[in-house]
Amino acid sequence: MAREKATGGQIVNLTEDRLPFAKVPAVVLRDGDLSAGARLLYGALMWLSWRQAWRDEPGYQGQEAVGEEFGLSPRSVSRYMGELIEAGYIAFDQVGQGEPANVTLLPLPEPDGEPGDE
Repeated sequence: MAREKATGGQIVNLTEDRLPFAKVPAVVLRDGDLSAGARLLYGALMWLSWRQAWRDEPGYQGQEAVGEEFGLSPRSVSRYMGELIEAGYIAFDQVGQGEPANVTLLPLPEPDGEPGDE
């Protein structure tokens, strides 16, 4: 089935491709059950996981540190993490009192719709 060309305004991207960026998967971005803050936090966790893997920098350093880096209160980080856990996007494993927890980004569900619609 041939797809019709979409009409409407265009988005012009003048960003520098070489600048670091964080991806938020479409299935998370379009999840209407998540608050905008939870979606932002998911992107922040993606960024932290990339930074940990490729720059050998610390990953998750606790709610206060994540909140400081991304302009969120520790309480907001906790609330948004709860949304992501409830939605099945992340798992949270507290290692010990006073130690940063392990956060696991879980496999994402397939998006609804046709390929390319996500």
